[in-house]
Amino acid sequence: MNRGVCYISSIFLSVLLCFSICTHDAKAEGLSKRIVKSAVNVSGNEHENLYATSTNSLFELNCVSDGVITLTNTDKDMKRGVVTVFCKEMKEILLQATLNSNESTTFYSVNNCKCFISWALRGEGDTLTWSVKQDFLEGLSERSAIQIEPGMQEVSHLDNMDKWFVFTATKNGQVRISTVGLTGENTTLFVYKDSAEQMISSSNYAANTLQSEAVVSVEAGCSYLIKWSSAFTNKSYSWNLTYL
Repeated sequence: MNRGVCYISSIFLSVLLCFSICTHDAKAEGLSKRIVKSAVNVSGNEHENLYATSTNSLFELNCVSDGVITLTNTDKDMKRGVVTVFCKEMKEILLQATLNSNESTTFYSVNNCKCFISWALRGEGDTLTWSVKQDFLEGLSERSAIQIEPGMQEVSHLDNMDKWFVFTATKNGQVRISTVGLTGENTTLFVYKDSAEQMISSSNYAANTLQSEAVVSVEAGCSYLIKWSSAFTNKSYSWNLTYL
C-alpha cells in the first residue's frame, strides 16, 4: 500500500473513531464499543517507551488526578505521528496534533476521566515510540479546589480553564468576594456551599463594571466553594475575600 494512502487511512480511522463515540446513533455506538475494546490500557503517572503501530495505535488512559497530561513523541528514528485525544465520557475531541520527534502536546484532565489516545502513523509497518506523563495541578475542579484564607488572592486563566477555591468559615457572619477595583477583566463568579451541587450566589456585573462581587452569609465550620470562570477572560487577575 502506498505510504501516503496508509497515512491518510490511519488519520481517517482516528476521525471515524472520534465520530462514532461522539454520535448517539446506535450503529455508531456499536462500532465505537468494538474499536474501544481493542485499546491498550495505560494507567499511572508516567510511562515511557510506549509503542504505537499501524495495528496497535489506540490507547486508553485512566487519569489519576486533576492536572496536565503531556504526550511526547520520543521516537529516535525521527518519525512523525498525528495524535488525537478524546474522552468517551465527555463525548468530545480534546485535541489533535502532529508531533515530530521530541515534540510534545498537553491537555488538561480531571481525576477518573477516561481518555483515549489514537496515533496515526505514516507507514504501514511503522512503529513510533512515545511517552505520557500526568502532573497534578490544583484548582481544576471541585475535588482539587485550592484552600484559601481571607485576604487578597490571585487567579489565572492563561490555560483557558475555570479555577476553583475553597474557604472554610471560622465564624458566623458575612463575607464579600470581589474583583471590583482590582482588575479590568470581565470576571464571572460562582459560590457554592459544601459542594458544587448547591450554588448560593453568582455575579458577572457589579458596581457598573465587568467585575464580579458577591456577599454571602457563612456559618462557622462550613466550607464554601468559589469558582472563577474563564468564560470571558484568559488572563490573570486579583480578587479579595473579606469578612464584613
